[in-house]
Amino acid sequence: MAENTTAKLSNLKSKLATLLLYRLGGRVAVVGLKDANGGDYKEYCFNENMVLRLEELKRNLDAKSIDEIDYCVRMIKYAPNYIKDWDKEVTLVNPKTYVPLRDQKIAADFLRNYKEYSRKYPLPVKAHVPDVFVFHNGLTFVPPKPQKYIAGKDFIDGGAYIGDSALVFTEYNPRKIYSFDISDGNSSLFHETMMLNKIASDKVELVLAGLGETDKVIQIADSAQIDSSIYEQGTKNVQIRSIDSFVLERKLTVGFIKIDIEGSESLAVRGMIETVKRDRPVLSIAIYHNPKDFFEIKPYLESLDINYKWMVRRLSPANITHIPLNHKSWGLCHICPLNDTYLLGYPAELSDESSCNTKNDSLTEIVTNQPPTNQPTNQPTNQPTNQPTNQPTNQPTNQPT
Repeated sequence: MAENTTAKLSNLKSKLATLLLYRLGGRVAVVGLKDANGGDYKEYCFNENMVLRLEELKRNLDAKSIDEIDYCVRMIKYAPNYIKDWDKEVTLVNPKTYVPLRDQKIAADFLRNYKEYSRKYPLPVKAHVPDVFVFHNGLTFVPPKPQKYIAGKDFIDGGAYIGDSALVFTEYNPRKIYSFDISDGNSSLFHETMMLNKIASDKVELVLAGLGETDKVIQIADSAQIDSSIYEQGTKNVQIRSIDSFVLERKLTVGFIKIDIEGSESLAVRGMIETVKRDRPVLSIAIYHNPKDFFEIKPYLESLDINYKWMVRRLSPANITHIPLNHKSWGLCHICPLNDTYLLGYPAELSDESSCNTKNDSLTEIVTNQPPTNQPTNQPTNQPTNQPTNQPTNQPTNQPT
């Protein structure tokens, strides 16, 4: 009993010491920038031919997309190295160093209007986030013509979680939404979300399967969290489906595909190529979970000569995320400057060069009951200007050294 009490006190002291370190001088203790598969962004980015990779990534993109990419590359460069041994070494940083002024304002506006989002989109748990409820997983950045084009067609929602994305997608008048998730731990919350918002059962279907390049069965550890991943090895059997095989099986006509599946996006992309070529859906693909997705998904899709218009947008403010309480180094943080960065694409034949989308990034306007009209405004292009304060002023704009 005495030994057990001593161990508990030691654990408590460790937690209190970490919390003190977190609060010290307005700084946070961080363990660096890691990807969803446990790797280090910097190791990939600065040990490869990044000059060529950046050229391929930026090719044929709009100025706003290039600004977003430049910001992400700067943050990858200046973020602390990922520290695997959390108990021996941490880095103290000022959080605002890694969160641009624009992102600080977005976060403040969203929090100020949080009750309005909660009222309009009731959820069984507090899970309202800007990427879903403000930017609709990127659809608000897509011009009006592609937005209208997807109405009446089937939607693929890769990464269902509790049905938050599917809820927003119903505003675009799909024929039916098929929401995929490898975890059944949130299925009751998913159905409760639909019930709270009076979404008919024939409009949204939860498919308990992951998305990948081919159909197969794998084993995972189901955490029932928003970041459940095929890379969490365990003993639970889950079905993996390719979008192509599922669409053929169900005889669907796909108008929109969203993929945000915690680091296995590139596999799902390779499993949807026939659907993209045949149905030409609007695409929304998370590319922030690991550096290979960030730099390689867009060039890969372009290599298929599918004639799409592409954009890169960050849909949530950069942030510094707390490591959950069940980790041994409670109180430490991961830096997430690429948070919710998406690749958006739509068929080039739907492009309307005279109607430039200039969605207001301040988030001060609460979303309306209808999808946004995206009329041009006089808003200036928001460039990331707030760079780390302890770095020289002549920082690179788009290439790492």
